Amino acid sequence: MDKDVLDVKKTVSGTANSSYVNRIVYFDYLRVAATIAVMVLHTAAINWYGADVNGGTWKVFNFYDSIVQWSVPVFVMISGALFLGRNDIQIKDIYKKYVLRMVVGYCVWSFVYYLLSGKSIEAKLIGLVSYGKLENWVSLSDGYYHLWFVPMIAGLYMCIPILKQIVKDERVSRYFLLISFLFWSLIPELVRLANDFVGGSFAVLVNAVNDALSKTDLKLVMSFAFYFVLGYVVSNKNFSKKQRGMIYTLGIAGFLFTIFVSMAISLKMQKPVGYYYGYPNANVVFESLAVFVFFKNASFKKENLNSFCRKLSKWSFGAYFVHALIIQKLADYGISTINILNPILAVPVIVLISFVISICISAIINKIPVLKKYIV
Repeated sequence: MDKDVLDVKKTVSGTANSSYVNRIVYFDYLRVAATIAVMVLHTAAINWYGADVNGGTWKVFNFYDSIVQWSVPVFVMISGALFLGRNDIQIKDIYKKYVLRMVVGYCVWSFVYYLLSGKSIEAKLIGLVSYGKLENWVSLSDGYYHLWFVPMIAGLYMCIPILKQIVKDERVSRYFLLISFLFWSLIPELVRLANDFVGGSFAVLVNAVNDALSKTDLKLVMSFAFYFVLGYVVSNKNFSKKQRGMIYTLGIAGFLFTIFVSMAISLKMQKPVGYYYGYPNANVVFESLAVFVFFKNASFKKENLNSFCRKLSKWSFGAYFVHALIIQKLADYGISTINILNPILAVPVIVLISFVISICISAIINKIPVLKKYIV
């Protein structure tokens, strides 16, 4: 969700060939779509915990949340596709140019959210220098709920030299993806399903096997590095029509699984349960893969629309930073998913408002030389 596309454009030598242009175009569309999807996720989630799981309102929120869980994984996949495909990036550049930007952006926006959420700005500033200030500084360092993405992606940037060695060999990269999918995605979810819906002796046996496997200490492959590598591999592979059909079928199955299994366990527990929304889950992996492949193989021939999308893509990082504040402020003024319109309509209406405002703010900041370099 940073300016990967623009940076890569600047570093490619010579004129862009048609395949390169198509690649950049679909990345722009993916970034804009993922930005909107994140806003759908956070808009639907703001009242998700408080709604009655037996009512229609919660089911609407569950539907919207379920169909956009691919948003963050796709952002990571885009970054992986771009950075792991570069031969010019040096370790010092990773820290000086990319990690530094993430650190500065995280600190600045954490401070902005600290000041503008909750109490008055004056009270917040006084809180940083008065009694109990340590607690306030800790709260400030924790960041707002959506800012977790920033240190996560910064950590992946730090691992780029290592991950580049993995993707140099096609067999090694496939092996990495395989064991990562098995131990980070599939096995933990199967264990959870066994506990949630089967129980009894079968669940006991499954948990025993899982406990044994957990001792293998495979943390190296159990992280968002999976999506980082997956983005590179998928972006460089041409899928046949039959293969795309299989991927789309898995994606649709993933969407349906997320919707109905999340609903089933929440009804069973009589409270909102979001485990099956998790980014490592196999159903979310299938969603993310299907969306990425769909955009990769789409045809974007209208140059006016492509140009407009490039601008939105350029402003999407800043929009991600600011959108949570816009959603919260709209709710503070009574514009939320439970008190305007039907929630079926309220979610897209609020997302549209939030997207327009966030993009406009990001576009303005992008005009300011120093700020655009580090915080958007």
